[in-house]
Parts: sequence; structure tokens; C-alpha cells
Amino acid sequence: MIASIRHAKSHLSELVGAAARGEDVLITNHGRAVARLSAVTVGEVPDAENVLQAMVDEGAVEAPAATGRARRLRPLARLRGGESLTETVAGMRR
Repeated sequence: MIASIRHAKSHLSELVGAAARGEDVLITNHGRAVARLSAVTVGEVPDAENVLQAMVDEGAVEAPAATGRARRLRPLARLRGGESLTETVAGMRR
């Protein structure tokens, strides 16, 4: 199937459905092929856990030092007079 960018923008769901059913969808810009939609095969896309572990192994990111609950943050400063933020902003706009 061939679709222009304009058609693809307004019918993306249809084109993705066609690709998911195994049909290759060629996207064109002024008659020139610029992209292709195709189905993803099982196992082609790694799960997030494996990607994260690979990044840790490569040294691209660091694993957290500790697991469990995050430490509690200190409360934010109170707004004047105990008002809610919505009330404070509304008062500033008056």
C-alpha cells in the first residue's frame, strides 16, 4: 500500500492496522518514498527491563544505590494565610 504524508496524517489508524495485519505501507512525500510502516515481529522489540539492564552494563546509566521506598521530602512552604494555591493565584489576578 502506498500513502502520501497528507493521507497518512489523516488516516494513521487505518495504515497502522494494515501494517499490523502484515501489509507494508509505503509513505511518500511529493511522490518520493520516505518511510515504511511494517508489522513488528515477536521478540523484535526488547522489553524495558532488558534495555535498562543493558544500559547499566554498558555504563550509560547507573542503577539506584538502594531499593525500596523513596525518602520523604520536606513539605513545601505554606502559602500565605494557609490558602490553597488556586485561591492564592485567583487573588493575585483580581
